Amino acid sequence: MPDHVVIELDPNAVYEWNRCAVRGLFSHGDVDLKELLAEAIQNKPGHYLAKVSVSVEVLEFHPLHESEVSEHEASIAPFELAA
Repeated sequence: MPDHVVIELDPNAVYEWNRCAVRGLFSHGDVDLKELLAEAIQNKPGHYLAKVSVSVEVLEFHPLHESEVSEHEASIAPFELAA
């Protein structure tokens, strides 16, 4: 398993697949846990009972940026913006 990954959590994301993403630190590609497990057991066919442990240590945290709304936009009713 890679030593470092980037975890992106956004429970309000439009698409479910984007609400929790685990990506490689440098590649930014999705981390394929099935592939990592297959590598760990050396791709030998068979049935396995395995214990998988994940340890998480947060190295940095950057909160999501809320979309900034100007005072004028906040004062306009939502139906007026659509018109």
